[in-house]
Parts: sequence; C-alpha cells; structure tokens
Amino acid sequence: MNLFSLQIPAVRASSGNFPANSSGATQANLVKSRQPSEPGDRSEHANQMPLTLEQELNTVTARSWWQRLMDGLFGYDFFISYRWEDGRVYAVRLASELQQRGYDCFLDSESYAKGDNWKMVGARAIRRTSRLVLIGSPCVKKSEPVLREVRIFSRNGRKIIPINFGNALSPESLAGNPLAEFVTPDLIEIREPLERLAEGPAESTIRELQKTFNHARQSERRLRALQVAAVGLFIVAVLAVMAAFTSFRAKQSADRITKELQDAANKTAAAAQQKENAAKREADSIRVAGEALGLFESDRELARLLAAEAVKLSPTREAQRALRKTLAEVAPPLVLRGHGSNVLSARFSADNKRVLTYSADGTARLWDTSTGSSLRTFGPLPRSDSNDRLFALLSPDGTKVLIMKQPHTLALGHWESDIPLQVYDAATGQLLFQISDTFASSAEFSPDSKQIVTASFSNTPRIRDASTGKVQFELAGHETTVSSATFSSNGTWVATGSRDGTVRIWEARTGRGVVVLRVGQQIEWAVFMDGSRLLVLAPERLGEGKEPELWDWKESPGSRIRTFVGHKRGFYMEGSENGARFATGNLDEVRIWETASGKCLAVVSADKESVFGEIGVFAFSPNGECVVTIHGDGSGRIWDATTGERLAELIGGKASSSAYFSPDSTRFATAMDGNDALIFSCKFCGDATDLLELARDVAKGRQLTSEEKQKYRL
Repeated sequence: MNLFSLQIPAVRASSGNFPANSSGATQANLVKSRQPSEPGDRSEHANQMPLTLEQELNTVTARSWWQRLMDGLFGYDFFISYRWEDGRVYAVRLASELQQRGYDCFLDSESYAKGDNWKMVGARAIRRTSRLVLIGSPCVKKSEPVLREVRIFSRNGRKIIPINFGNALSPESLAGNPLAEFVTPDLIEIREPLERLAEGPAESTIRELQKTFNHARQSERRLRALQVAAVGLFIVAVLAVMAAFTSFRAKQSADRITKELQDAANKTAAAAQQKENAAKREADSIRVAGEALGLFESDRELARLLAAEAVKLSPTREAQRALRKTLAEVAPPLVLRGHGSNVLSARFSADNKRVLTYSADGTARLWDTSTGSSLRTFGPLPRSDSNDRLFALLSPDGTKVLIMKQPHTLALGHWESDIPLQVYDAATGQLLFQISDTFASSAEFSPDSKQIVTASFSNTPRIRDASTGKVQFELAGHETTVSSATFSSNGTWVATGSRDGTVRIWEARTGRGVVVLRVGQQIEWAVFMDGSRLLVLAPERLGEGKEPELWDWKESPGSRIRTFVGHKRGFYMEGSENGARFATGNLDEVRIWETASGKCLAVVSADKESVFGEIGVFAFSPNGECVVTIHGDGSGRIWDATTGERLAELIGGKASSSAYFSPDSTRFATAMDGNDALIFSCKFCGDATDLLELARDVAKGRQLTSEEKQKYRL
C-alpha cells in the first residue's frame, strides 16, 4: 500500500466535450469510482450494479481541496494517454480500476476545465507522473496530443507502458509514424483484444500494470515522503529563521530603546551635574567678587586679580561689576578734528571701525576710529536758514550715508526751495540720489540697509528703496504730524508715532497697516523693545512730566502693559540692544529701568555742587551695563547702570551736544562744543571677554600666588 496515497484515489478527467481527433488533455479532480465487475474481481465488487460510462467519468471530476493538495505534493502514479475517438471507454474504466487499488491517475482529455491551458496543465502533470500508459487503439497513431504527451514523458529517458490492441502498435503498423520512435520492441507491452476497447481492461492487464509499478513504487514513495519531509523541514526552517530574525529585530529594538533610555538618563544626569556645577561656580564667583570689592580701597591690584578669577569662574553680573570697578580708568580721548563749525553728533558704524559726524557747517564726515583720520566728507547740504539743524546717518552695512535737514520752523514756504535729504556712497563720497520730500523730519535705515523710512511733518510717512530713493509705500492713516518712524530689530515691521495720539504698526515689505494703538496722547517717540512690545513716549503733561509707557502690539494688541513713573521734567531715552533695559534722562537725573518688571534699577543724579552741573546729554551702553553723562560744565562721568555707582571721570571733555556708545560698548563718542568730536575708550564697559582681556593687559604678568589662591579658596 502506498503510504502517501492515504487511500485517496486520484483520477483526472474532462468535464467538457472532446474533439473526435483528440487523445484528451484535461486536468480533473480525483474521486472514487466503481467499474462493472470483471471475472476474477474481488468479491466486494460482485454484487454491485454496473455504472454507465458517464457515471464513471463523473466520479472522477470532483476532488476535495485536500486531495488536490496531495496531488500537488506527490504527483501521480499513472498518466493515461489515449485517443478520444476509440479509446475513451477503455481509458475511463482503466483509471477507475487503478483508482480502486489505491493508485493516483491523471486521465487526460482534450477538453479541459474552463480557463485551463491544456498544454501547460498536461505537461506539468506528465512531468510529475511515474508511469505513462499509452492506450494503443487503432486511431491513436493519428493523435497529435498523444504524440506530444509521449514525447514530453520520454524526454528524461522514462519508458512508457503501451497497451497494444490488435497489433495497432506493432513495428509494422507504426512504420513511418512518429510514435515508432518511442514505442520500441524493448518496451514491456501489454496486449488486449480489440473488443476490450469497448469493455474496459481485463484483470490480467491491471495485474501487469501493478507488477510493472511495484518494482519502484515503494522507493519512489519513500522518496516522496523524504521530499515532503524536506519541504516540511524547509518550512520549519524558514519559520525558525523568520522567528529568529523577528526575535533579533525585537532584541535590537529593545536594545536601542534601552540605550536611548540610558542615554537620556545619562544626559539628564549630566545636565543635572552641569547645573549643579554651574550653580557652585556661580556661588563661588559671587563670593570671590565680594572679596575683591572688600579689597578695592586697600589693595586695588589684588582686588583686580580676584575679580578676574571671579569672572573666570562664572561671568555673573556681580563678578563683572567688581572687575569693571577695579578696571575703570579712562585715558585721554582721541580727537576728531576737521569740521568748520560746531559738531552736532558723532555715531559709530556697526563694525565699530568708523565714526560718522555731522556739523553745523552743513557737512558730514567719516572717520577712522583707530587713527582719528578723516576718511571722507559728504555735502554740504544747502540750507535756507542758518538755524536749521542737520542730521546724518550711516547705513548698518556701512555702504551709504544719509544727510537731511531738520527745520527750526514750519513757517509756510520755508522748505519749498530746499532739497532736505541726500544719500551718498560711503566708499566714494559720490551722491547717489536726493529726495525732495519737503516735509520729512527724520529718517532711518532698515537693519538690512535696503529700505529707508522717513517721518514727516505731514501725516504720511514713507518707506523708500535705499538704492534709488523711490517711494515704495506711503503709510497713510495718521491724521496729523508723524513725529517718529522706526524699524523693528529684524526689519519686518515699522512703528510710526503721531501727534494724533496713535501708534501704528506696518508691514515693511508690503506697507500694509497691521495694528493701531490708541495711546490717547501726542506721541513723541515709539521704539520697539522686543518682538511684541513698544516703548512709547508722550510730550510733557501739565504738572506731571513725561512718562514712558510700555504697550503690547502683537500678543494682546492695544493693551498698555505699564507706565514708568519718576521724572518730572522733559527727557530723552535710550534702550539696550536686547530691549531688556532702557534709560531715561532729564537735566536732573538719569534712570535705568528693567523693561519686564518696570523696576527702576539705578538713578544717576546731576552734579548739584556745580552751577552748570545739570546733565546735558547721556548715553546708555548697548549691553545695558554703563551710562555716560556729560554735564553743562563740560565734565563727564561713567556710571554702573545696575548700582548707579560712579566708575570713572572723563578727562579732556567739554559741554556736548550728543554722546553715543559703540555697538560693542567699549568706546563712546561725543560731539563737543566747538569743531571737534572725541572718542573715549572704555573697554571696562564691555562684556566679560573685554573685561578679562583688559585685566590681562593691566596685570602685566602679575598672578595670584599659591597662598592667595588658598586663602580665597580658588
């Protein structure tokens, strides 16, 4: 018994019509079938009713999915090739008999199941079949499909089993027929009389077929079993590999997650440690800075060394203040000489390397800050009245110089014949363009130097192209004089303040109005402090003085955040670079304010002992650390902006009309009464790096001894 047939007989047959000249070539399902009894049949068949040919054929047309799977795995024992015209009855009954004995058969027809490719299906079945039985009916020699099946089967050297009916397959009968190549005399031949074609196979024929098969059947089935086992093992191996790969990937993922968590924990621990270390360094810095200040009067040199060590530990504000105090000495200034009349203003370029001055002589000059030499002269700008003031500005990129006239009167016709604004090439001194805006009162370059905004004594400020002077946008909306116009630090917005009591915010690249702040008072200044807040200054109120106000224009548009109260007389204001602090001043005092809290950090007072000791002008360093005041008697002082403590006296100063710090806070320039401007060095007003560099220069190699370090726990 074939172990792997599982007693599931398999016979293939067609369910369609077959052409008369075909041997048949269809794949059908395997089912059990019964044939009429033959003499010598087993006793269990003796009393069965004979089946018609169609009934027998129908029994082989239905196969369960399990049986189909078995066929696909093991192949077939017999492939029955026949001519439909005279071999159909015999072929069907032969398949039925073999099936009853446990053999798997492929019964071939020329009509296949709908959609089948009969050639492809038949060829595949032949390749997986052990024996091909050729029904040698008289008409078989005319069948092309039969010849094709025999040729495919014999391709690998396998031999067919011919059943010869009436010598239809004898060498004489096959002479000249292609089948003769495959049906040779050495084949094991089974003979049947012609009558059997209509009756089915004799029992002796069945036994002969069984006998020829049994020589190899068991080994082949064992081979199939081994093949099935190999397939099973392969599937198990594939599943094992997949499981191992999945496990490997899962482990990788788990390891990665573990590593990420560990890294995060390490980073958190490292950050906590760094924070702890930073806190300790800050505490030590503040402690050593206190030791330095305590030694300032008795041993300034040691105080300077200790303060420098405090800054190295951590650049706390306390350490920087201590070092700044120990370093606060001002050398005689660098004099800028060349104007023909009083210098009205002196401002640094963005790179700190040049200073632009303008004078009552109608000209502006550009100076080298390291040598004091005049690099270039611009103007003069024509004036119709000697009392008119001039205003000059260097673009942030240092490529252009703007000069404009500021009138002393708005009398009708006073500006009609003048050209109030000119722009020059800073490198060559060449006039680039001039603007006939007779009502422009102030101007400012955008941070990228590509635009100019002008305030106006009319109610329409303008944004212009800085390369051509052409108007890009007219900012219409104010009802009366616009007193200020300024860009935000990123150049995206423009704020304009007007005497109509409003501040308007505009989009610089489109000229579109964004927000209107209704302050309710005449506006003198409106300055951006950061991305969403404006500092607004209104003219003096009767009996109250001027009070700056902080307004929100972005997060909560139109809301007043706070009012900074303190001054009782008119004043000017300047802000730090980051907007965190600003200073306001009048003749009596300068106050330094913290923008976020509204707290007054320090107050610097006028010199009340001098008749002319009132504060004429002041400058607030961009880093927010120092204030310079120039008094009416020509004296000048530098102050700590956090404590209000006097740090240094100026040497060689005079009464001044302006004072401005350099962008890096290490120098300031003043426009003195007379034809000169002065540049003072105050590196001690700079940041921690500037302070340490100055400390090294002053120390001249002197360092703390080991005993001093031990004493002050350094």
